[in-house]
Amino acid sequence: MYTASNPFLSQFYNKLRNLSSLTRNITQRSILIEKKSQESHLTIINALEERDEEKSEYCMREHLRTTCRLMADYFYPNLFK
Repeated sequence: MYTASNPFLSQFYNKLRNLSSLTRNITQRSILIEKKSQESHLTIINALEERDEEKSEYCMREHLRTTCRLMADYFYPNLFK
């Protein structure tokens, strides 16, 4: 990442890494979120192994969407009701 000498890419990567770490620390509090996340990761890995770009992208987007929704439900149970 840093050998690319691209400050914008490096900055984006750092922000993404920080956000991922924060999310990981938060989601560890919920067994449901952890279970769903593991299932999603396996689905993403399978799509990558199949070299199916569209399926891989879809699975990743769905994983992020589901994780965000589960986090909101966990911390703010009445948010979407």
